[in-house]
Amino acid sequence: MGDSGGAPPKVEFTDLDLTAYGGASVLAQTAGRFGLFELLDETLWALIALLAHDHVALRDLDALRTDTVASTLLSLGNVPEARLSMAT
Repeated sequence: MGDSGGAPPKVEFTDLDLTAYGGASVLAQTAGRFGLFELLDETLWALIALLAHDHVALRDLDALRTDTVASTLLSLGNVPEARLSMAT
C-alpha cells in the first residue's frame, strides 16, 4: 500500500448521542412536505420509519422508542411499545 502523504485520520470522542437512523431526518422532512404527519397516527408513522430503515419486526419499535435521537429526527413524540401495538 502506498503512502498518500496526508495526515493520519483524527479520532475525536464526544458525549453526543448517535443513532442508527442516519437518514431519518430526510425521511421526516419528505413526509412533512407531503402532509403525512397529519394523515397518519404516530404508530403507523413509526412502523413506516422502521420499514424504511430495513427493520421488519414489531419488536424494533422498542429499540426506536429508546433511541431519543431517532425519535427526534423522525418527529415522533411518543413511540408505542411493541406489545401494545400488537394488541391493537
